[in-house]
Amino acid sequence: MRAVTIKRYLPALLLYVQRRLEGGRDAVISVRTRDACGVAVYSLMMRLVEEGLARLHKQGVYLIERGL
Repeated sequence: MRAVTIKRYLPALLLYVQRRLEGGRDAVISVRTRDACGVAVYSLMMRLVEEGLARLHKQGVYLIERGL
């Protein structure tokens, strides 16, 4: 994915995660790529998975622990 695309969708992804943080009391945040920005977020989330900050739960759904 090109840097331009990452710069375009990263703020939307961060806003989505921030809103999910405010709303719940659970230990993990579920990020649904369809709700966030669609297919373009896939490579961003896979980078988080590679770095150990998120994990793939099922297709299109990633889990991020609140402490991270």
